[in-house]
Amino acid sequence: MSDTTDATTGTRRKNHTSVVAHIGRDIVRGNYAVGEILPREEEFVEQLEVGRGVVREALRVLASKGLVEARPKRGTQVLPTSNWQQLDPDILSWRLGEEVGAKFLRDLTDLRSMIEPAACVLAAERATDTELQLIRSLARELRHAEDDEPAFIEADMQFHRALFQAAHNDLLLQVSAGIEVGLRLSREVTVSMGHGHRIDAHLAVADAVSARSASRARRAMSELIDLSITDIAAVLGGAWSDMTD
Repeated sequence: MSDTTDATTGTRRKNHTSVVAHIGRDIVRGNYAVGEILPREEEFVEQLEVGRGVVREALRVLASKGLVEARPKRGTQVLPTSNWQQLDPDILSWRLGEEVGAKFLRDLTDLRSMIEPAACVLAAERATDTELQLIRSLARELRHAEDDEPAFIEADMQFHRALFQAAHNDLLLQVSAGIEVGLRLSREVTVSMGHGHRIDAHLAVADAVSARSASRARRAMSELIDLSITDIAAVLGGAWSDMTD
């Protein structure tokens, strides 16, 4: 957390960003249940050692993300997950380190299936030669990082990020920021269980985009996502079947 230190007292003072993250993480990870009324401002002030204004600003930010709503005479209530801005990078990052549910992964793969093949079409049509070289290099890097889980996941994130950037669409880039954090969560589920490398499928995407074949690029990414779904199903078993039946 990005706190500051008071030079005169030596105590650490949390800014509103760190308070947003503290409360938001507790909500996303279920420490506050849907429908629950959050502690009063005074309790947060005492617990987090911040000013009332910092708490109020943090709660306003959380409300803008759809996590909470101020209820007159009742307090600030946690809203259902359907109200949350699920692609907000903060909300997705707060999920890191928690058990990811089957519904979230299903929603993520649905979104990827709709967006990433189309992004690869644009990348095949619009990428610069330098961007194509980067995409091919990152795909090969996956092979070198195969036995190093953190390195593999990071290379995979860079690969997908490069594809979105090569599409040269600013609005798509904003959507991709959320997809990337969600994809990282998905990879942590599958790669940690020995699934999800699919290096040849990544290379097929890179080859298709580099060949500037829009149809091949779309098909290759769709096949990669289908393989990802297969890996998720293998890890989650019945929980995935129940969600997708």
